[in-house]
Amino acid sequence: MCRFKYFQKLTVKDYAIIGIYSLLILVIQIVLGIFSSPFLLYSYVLFCGPVSFLAAPIYILMAVKVGKSGVAFIFNIIRGLMFVAFGAPMLMILFIISGIFAELALLGETGYKTQLRQTISWTISSVFLWCPPDFHGLPVQRHLCVDDW
Repeated sequence: MCRFKYFQKLTVKDYAIIGIYSLLILVIQIVLGIFSSPFLLYSYVLFCGPVSFLAAPIYILMAVKVGKSGVAFIFNIIRGLMFVAFGAPMLMILFIISGIFAELALLGETGYKTQLRQTISWTISSVFLWCPPDFHGLPVQRHLCVDDW
């Protein structure tokens, strides 16, 4: 048995905790997405900032409660799968990359115990949500552009 909690394997209980807290964050994303969608021009701005602000305590609580490596990566995979289910599969690549970088921010035995490193991990995960897909050079589908009317 490894004496460092960080390098221990995730248990079924840990996966359940990650799933429940990820579901809470996804509910926040969906609700804020519904309220921001009527404002098509500003929906991205109205969506990303509040989601990141309101979901941060839930993410940090999840990461501290589990406290083992892999939490940030699995969370970003679940988050990416939600966007795939809603028709934005190109974002899955971004969430895989952000999950890797978020895990690198938490690398080490004290990573999941330090509030600063948790904040850095959440910021990395959120920045990939903030950046529109066009910024990353990925092909995106144009929705209701003014030029198409």
